[in-house]
Amino acid sequence: AFWGEAHACGEEWGQFSASGLAKIPSAPPQVWMYCRLYRKLERFRSPELLDAAKAGGEFLLRYARVAPPGKKCAFVLTRDGRPVKVQRTIFSECFYTMAMNELWRVTGEARYQVCGREAASVGRPRPPGLGPHSVCPPSHLSGPSPKQGGEGGGIFLVGWQGLKAHLASLFLPRQRDGQAVLENVSEDGEELSGCLGRHQNPGHALEAGWFLLRHAIRKGDPELRAHVIDKFLLLPFRSGWDADHGGLFYFQDADGLCPTQLEWAMKLWWPHSEAMIAFLMGYSDSGDPALLHLFCRVADYTFRQGDSRPRAKAGRWETVAVHPGR
Repeated sequence: AFWGEAHACGEEWGQFSASGLAKIPSAPPQVWMYCRLYRKLERFRSPELLDAAKAGGEFLLRYARVAPPGKKCAFVLTRDGRPVKVQRTIFSECFYTMAMNELWRVTGEARYQVCGREAASVGRPRPPGLGPHSVCPPSHLSGPSPKQGGEGGGIFLVGWQGLKAHLASLFLPRQRDGQAVLENVSEDGEELSGCLGRHQNPGHALEAGWFLLRHAIRKGDPELRAHVIDKFLLLPFRSGWDADHGGLFYFQDADGLCPTQLEWAMKLWWPHSEAMIAFLMGYSDSGDPALLHLFCRVADYTFRQGDSRPRAKAGRWETVAVHPGR
């Protein structure tokens, strides 16, 4: 209800910072969610929700792309839609594509499909001095799949299963002999030296885990499914969960050293969302009560922290908690 009211006008979309800037990656998932709820669940089939989604889509069409007809999308905008920051990464384009795909499905308007396909083909520039591969961009490439909701068609029509298999091959070597999921590896999949090579992000590992789990389920590969649950769901959760205060740490060091990032102990909202998706998906497929128990543990922490904040009375959650849960 809060987000529907907040975005009904369509003039401002996205997650605003204290300085009044909006991050583009927060707006397309909201559009995608509204469209998916409207399309899939009868109780959400209200004109107001669809209007909010379309308003968000129009905002994205008007402002997200930095220099139309160029394909690159901004990462941060001002409230009135002027680009402030553009990243080399493709997070904005992936989320933009997801939003356009769902808008096309729910409205039947081909212009959304066309714009989504254009953004999806932007690619990622590779400067000569580019360093290691990160686990995050490949996982987001998995996101805008037409198979995300178990459906065919959509924006991507050719070669998607081959791409899925390729992305899975990128994820699987990042395991340090099965003891850790590393955030960064070299181009040939080898571990890097120093703190960059030891760097871990539990949220990214869990996110990659549920993408891999979906891939294993659709492939009908029980051995891969068991491996993913053990090494990409359970392992990063056990190492990343704060045993004293609850919640997932933002960053970790694979050797147990203090991470170099000053914000390593923060508890952000999105790793907990990824964990809940991963464990619920694993339980839905396997029926393992241990996975349901872990989902409940994360959900209890997440909703307890969100509902206890002062802004919760206004229908808003804080995006960051500082250990021990402040």
